[in-house]
Amino acid sequence: MEGSVISLGLSFLGVNIAFMALMWRMFSRQFEGINGRFEAVDQRFEAVDQRFEAIDRRFETIDQRFEVIDHRFDRVEYKIDNLARDHQSLARELSEFRGEMRGRLGDPSSATA
Repeated sequence: MEGSVISLGLSFLGVNIAFMALMWRMFSRQFEGINGRFEAVDQRFEAVDQRFEAIDRRFETIDQRFEVIDHRFDRVEYKIDNLARDHQSLARELSEFRGEMRGRLGDPSSATA
């Protein structure tokens, strides 16, 4: 009887090991499938990341262009400001010159009246 109990115990152990090996195989396949899906999702995210990086590079190029345009506008604004100051200075000098000429020559409007 002892031999049959040991034999039965070994049989049971063998069945359990076989069952565990079968379950391990099934779980391994499931995990491989899940892992494959994660890898596919990972690849999709990488593709999306690459697209966003390409868009970012385009915006950087656009930003650089805007910076160049903004710099040009700053230079034009500076030139316009200088021209306005020059115009005001010339207008002031012309007004002073008129006043000086009227003082030297007399007021022409009063001579005709």
